[in-house]
Amino acid sequence: MLLRLGKWMRIMGIDTENAKPGLDDRMLGIYCNEHERILVTRDVEFSAGQKNSILIINTDIREQIMEIKMRIPIKREDFLTRCVICNLPLRSYEHKDNDLLPEDVVTKCLQTCPNCGRVFWEGSHTDNMLKILKECGVYT
Repeated sequence: MLLRLGKWMRIMGIDTENAKPGLDDRMLGIYCNEHERILVTRDVEFSAGQKNSILIINTDIREQIMEIKMRIPIKREDFLTRCVICNLPLRSYEHKDNDLLPEDVVTKCLQTCPNCGRVFWEGSHTDNMLKILKECGVYT
């Protein structure tokens, strides 16, 4: 499974859906075709039978990100615009006095997921993510 890569793809703003548990290869292929999804897999045989697939060779996450970069257009303005869990586009979030957000966060630009309600902001974790993407040649 490429769940970690899926999370990184969402960080880069790529509309990404992970395979549902219990979905066999045949059903996954049908789902991807019906929903015009690109299938990202490490399974050589499965990839060969899919018209819209990206075969990931590497096991290292940085190498996997570079493989995605070679195959899917990535735009800087799309970075950090999706929920890393739900994949939905984030919305602007207005701080409320009763929020349990850390004091140093409430002055930052906040975004929220309309599905899970998680609140996101740029902090040191964002710097670390962008550093990794820079190392991969995705972020300049």
